[in-house]
Amino acid sequence: MSPDQPPATTPCPACDTGVSHAPLYRQHGLPVQSCLMPASAEEAGKIARRDLELLQCPECGLVFNRHFDPSTQIFSPGYEETQGFSPTFRRFAQDLAKQLEQRWSLNGKTVVEVGCGKGEFLALLCEHGQCHGIGIDPAHDPRRRPESASKRVVYEQRYFDRGDIGLKADYLVCRHTLEHIGPVGEFLATVHEVCQAGGIREVFFEVPEAARIFDEGAFWDIYYEHTNYFDPTALEQAFARSGFVTTGIEWLFDDQYLGIYARPVTDPPDAPPAPRIFSGQGLDNTTRQWTERIDQADGQVVIWGSGSKGVAFLHAVDPQGRVTAAVDINPYRQGRFMPGTGQPIIAPENLKSLQPALVIIMNPIYREEISAMLDDLGLSPDIACV
Repeated sequence: MSPDQPPATTPCPACDTGVSHAPLYRQHGLPVQSCLMPASAEEAGKIARRDLELLQCPECGLVFNRHFDPSTQIFSPGYEETQGFSPTFRRFAQDLAKQLEQRWSLNGKTVVEVGCGKGEFLALLCEHGQCHGIGIDPAHDPRRRPESASKRVVYEQRYFDRGDIGLKADYLVCRHTLEHIGPVGEFLATVHEVCQAGGIREVFFEVPEAARIFDEGAFWDIYYEHTNYFDPTALEQAFARSGFVTTGIEWLFDDQYLGIYARPVTDPPDAPPAPRIFSGQGLDNTTRQWTERIDQADGQVVIWGSGSKGVAFLHAVDPQGRVTAAVDINPYRQGRFMPGTGQPIIAPENLKSLQPALVIIMNPIYREEISAMLDDLGLSPDIACV
């Protein structure tokens, strides 16, 4: 057997087709979670690690990590996933909330959000739509509950599961959760049952867009806790197989995300054709290019963005610790350390003492926002975006 060949057929978590071809992409010893915040460099170095091997199902097109172990995933109030401290991201969330309100005419209705995080988006949606919300997430932190949600939203710090069959609502939202679910077909089937039993008319899901990741070689968007990767057809396939008809697909957040609207039906449509098969070559090429860029920097290097992208980036390109620190505007991250590699997470103003030669921005959509902050600090480093 070739060293590139998986030892056995692996069932696709969306359609159960056996997948046995060579992996698209590998990483060894990735931190199992990127949004837990270690309190010291030593603690960061001790975080649990697992291997990642991405396979693509030839039948439905889903890309998935065959080594994913759901038992490694800890979702608690210490899970720091919010991007809401960025004005750029807040504008995106506000625009999306307005879009959903216009589509669904939410006045007086009830919306369930599965994977609501800190609850910011659901509070925003209920404020815009003058509707009621039910937020479900084991990582919800009651201490950070938005004030605007106090009268309209109920948050439940738990997992969504079959116990929610019978929950009454009009619409369901699930953003950046589906990619974390190992048995994705089973999960969507449960969502379908909940919708059918509770009168939910339409759902909206948002996930990272996989075709962009492979086309751009964006290895920083591949991390252990994201076990599933969808392009539009793989996403539509997954919903069709679980009893939904797609009513709309759109590209969001500078084409980094996919949004799907789907309606639960009794007789699901035939699954659409499988998407194109991806190549992992671009991921390896981009990794080499960034390793060289960091090695050639004349002075201190920092990354801007300490979330999952930053964790994956540092693990892949900087095993020697050439990068000094990670910058983040989220005060709940500052003073903590990068999972796995252990760099300190610092506030932007700390850059004055570091005087970095190179700032690597983990998401180009924030370049204008970050450049303005660097100007305000009187700093003029080289800026590069992944």
